[in-house]
Amino acid sequence: MDPLTMQAIVQMQLEDGEEMAANAKGKQREGTVSDAQLAMQMYMEDLKTCDTFLKDRIMAQSAAMAILQDGNLIARAYRQEQQAARDREMALRLDASQGRNASTAAGPAQGHRAHQRKRQKKDHRDPWEDPEMLEKVAAIYMRAPEKSASSAPAADNDSDGTVAEPSAWAASRKTNSKRPLRACIACAEEKDFFEVARVPCGHEYCRACLENLFSMAMKDESLFPPRCDKQEIPLD
Repeated sequence: MDPLTMQAIVQMQLEDGEEMAANAKGKQREGTVSDAQLAMQMYMEDLKTCDTFLKDRIMAQSAAMAILQDGNLIARAYRQEQQAARDREMALRLDASQGRNASTAAGPAQGHRAHQRKRQKKDHRDPWEDPEMLEKVAAIYMRAPEKSASSAPAADNDSDGTVAEPSAWAASRKTNSKRPLRACIACAEEKDFFEVARVPCGHEYCRACLENLFSMAMKDESLFPPRCDKQEIPLD
């Protein structure tokens, strides 16, 4: 069942529950709660939790759709920001070169700082420029359960209730409908490619094994920060 239909059902159940709770008021002695009322309260809490989850998922689908549709525009804006940062850095270098005669000892330090800036720039990559990241976003938020072809289409949505995909993106997905699998380096189990995370050394971990790795690092100082092949795994 698609998220939009589920949300409509949950909303109706919430309305029915609120009406039942309102009708039950005044039938119990003040300060006491019957088993039926307690069960209804717990049921309403579960419905509200489910409603929040569905709203978050629909919002995530919308955000993923915006990224897929406007990816080129986002990438262009990102490149413009990077170019502005490079221009500013070049201007600072020109200003610094004018005072270079003041101290010859400053040369090695400036070279070291420049090397650090280059290294930071190399390490700082926009994740949305990675095609695999876009594939993962699409697989997680744009996939939908199989339904019959007779489903009625909804406005601004496809027939299964998820946000409609661009025709070019949908065509590219049809050519490779089977999702690739990745093997977790820790448990060796094969998972959907969006269920694993790649660490700096290149190895890939499933969610459970990565959580276990971080959990052990939090409990044992000798394992902190978490590492793989002696390379630190960033916390972000």
